[in-house]
Amino acid sequence: MKYLKYLLFILLIFSFAMVSCKKDSTTGPAGGSIVGTWNVVDAVMGWLLTTNSNQTATNIFDVTGQINVIGAHTFTMNVMMIDVTTDPPSFVLLNLTDENQNAILILDGTTGEGMLITNVNGQTFFGNVTFTYNNGTLTVTQSTITDVASAATVTISGSLSFNQTNIPANTPTFLEFNFDEDDPGEGIGLSTIKFNNDGTATVTTIDEDGTEIENWTYTTDGNQLTITDEFSETMIWEYSVVGNVLTLIASDFEDYCGEYDTQADCFAETEEFFNLTPGSLTAVTMRVEIILNQATAKPGLNIRRNINLINPTKVITDYQNKIEQLKQSL
Repeated sequence: MKYLKYLLFILLIFSFAMVSCKKDSTTGPAGGSIVGTWNVVDAVMGWLLTTNSNQTATNIFDVTGQINVIGAHTFTMNVMMIDVTTDPPSFVLLNLTDENQNAILILDGTTGEGMLITNVNGQTFFGNVTFTYNNGTLTVTQSTITDVASAATVTISGSLSFNQTNIPANTPTFLEFNFDEDDPGEGIGLSTIKFNNDGTATVTTIDEDGTEIENWTYTTDGNQLTITDEFSETMIWEYSVVGNVLTLIASDFEDYCGEYDTQADCFAETEEFFNLTPGSLTAVTMRVEIILNQATAKPGLNIRRNINLINPTKVITDYQNKIEQLKQSL
């Protein structure tokens, strides 16, 4: 199986460069003014993929359902990778929600064996696991496996489904990174941004860590908004103001394939990652979209924890660090 290759791939695909721009006006391209106080109400990020044929992509960070592990350890697996080179397919499942109980579950489609590796006391559980895969859904029938060094056991059961995305030929298609630990509409969390007439901005974030206030500067040029934080780091967004809604969009941060020796290597790894037909990918980049509203606030969503306007990929970085910790435990 290629689970180590998958883990390394996740660590490679996310790196973004910061850029800067010049001062101009504060009027949006749709005629609305950016000046005012805006509440962050939605934030999505993911990949733009273009293929030369009609495809159905699977996204490891966009799954529904749950596969439960109970017994000596109790948690839910919430990331699923598929290896279609075996028949039936094999799987690697990850639990990344609890730093104190991270785990990898490997299901071998050829042998029907399951291996659970945890970072708690270095325990490894092994045994036969009954599972099936049909039309994007992995189903595990209640199965018990045993710690290889003791009599401790865990029982595994449940189902997990890829939210599969149809990609029409030659059409850039968005696949969302959807990996909130909590429901973004629940709990404590709120971010507001006040854009002033003088090109300054005040960002207030409230969550369980307390209240944080940052002072930024900004400029606009046509449909581009450049934000600079207190550390002189900048980020450029395309933006529009329509009524009470401010939309920020960023893509093409840097050469997506810059970490690879050749573009062919990059495309091949990306095809494998999303379970695309080899040789079909023609373009790949990242995209981030943030929605703000002057009239509506959405408790539970804040840019410090969910997505950051200066470093929008921080949430992915957090998870790639967790994956690195898991890799080191193997």
